[in-house]
Amino acid sequence: MKQPLNKLSQILSSKTYEIHSSPAKKAERDEALRKIKEYFAASDDFYTKFYTLANLLKLSAKKVKNTDFQVEDPFDTLMTVVSFLNIYSHMLLFLQDKSTISPALANLLLSFSIQKYQNTAFSFIGIHITKSGLFSIDKDPFLTALTINNEMVKKLISGLANKTYIKVNAALTDSLNLFPSLPAVTKFNLNSITPGSIVNTST
Repeated sequence: MKQPLNKLSQILSSKTYEIHSSPAKKAERDEALRKIKEYFAASDDFYTKFYTLANLLKLSAKKVKNTDFQVEDPFDTLMTVVSFLNIYSHMLLFLQDKSTISPALANLLLSFSIQKYQNTAFSFIGIHITKSGLFSIDKDPFLTALTINNEMVKKLISGLANKTYIKVNAALTDSLNLFPSLPAVTKFNLNSITPGSIVNTST
């Protein structure tokens, strides 16, 4: 995980900023420092939320992968699947909100988006996907499908869980490349960064 506070401390303690300068230079320096602080605050907030969601989704996907759909109690299976789909939807919402931060996040969002043809297949077992890609599940149709078409349920849910587990692992491995680094921002002129330009807070 990034250590923004340590890096920020190094920047703020740098002797570069101890040099006496004109009021105009001091104001420019103070503004630059403010925006550096903003960058690290945004980075820390992003990674706190990302790692929380990613690890929860990884654990949930693993639990679904290890579920025996023929042996487990149907209601327990339903609860396991509901939990997995809810966390998946929360991750999708997070990525949709942050996808403009970097090309890496835009690509990650694309990889988590469910294809239209999959929506039709999932609907047969009581699972529906909204236009924004979020999951909803109808309890009775799912339990019915679990009883009369157990193999289809297992194939669809286990398949999604397995792909999700792989994608989350890859995202965690490459996580330090998701949020733009400070040098990548500063080379485009740090003073041009405005509040909200690093993290997209629009809904």
